[in-house]
Amino acid sequence: MTFRLIIALAALLLAGAARAADRIPVVATFSVIGDMLANIGGDRIDIKTIVGAGGDCELYQPTAADVATVSSARAVFLNDLNEEFEPWLEPLLKQALFKGTKIVVTRGVRTLTAEEEHPVSGRQLPTAIDQHAWLDPRNGVIYVRNIAAALARLDPAGAADYRAHAAAYAEQIKA
Repeated sequence: MTFRLIIALAALLLAGAARAADRIPVVATFSVIGDMLANIGGDRIDIKTIVGAGGDCELYQPTAADVATVSSARAVFLNDLNEEFEPWLEPLLKQALFKGTKIVVTRGVRTLTAEEEHPVSGRQLPTAIDQHAWLDPRNGVIYVRNIAAALARLDPAGAADYRAHAAAYAEQIKA
């Protein structure tokens, strides 16, 4: 009886390890995107988040562990609304020799803008200032749709799951 229990537990552990190895390694630049990825990707992806909950994306300093995490990722999901929000990202990707896909989750969002003087020409240029665009539920839904579409491109076999999870998550955001 004990031997059978040990064999059964070993089989479960091996199956879990094999399933974990099948997961797509992805990186979220910060916790909001990480949470969205978890809700949409479920157990099909292995998510690492660089700037955790309570962290400050604008002041963050990447670590050696971040370099290793990024170097093994198939995709990095980022906000990219303004260069002040994730200023450390491009140097990190370069240092990690990142060869995966950069996914900008903010494609199509509407942001608040302000006029800003160009440092060389002196002309007034519109600039995005709403780097926290996910706080508007309409934009949050756009983030979700962009994430689901990107995951479906990375993992076509899971496309139906991603679409279903995204639809359910979008309904929660709208509620």
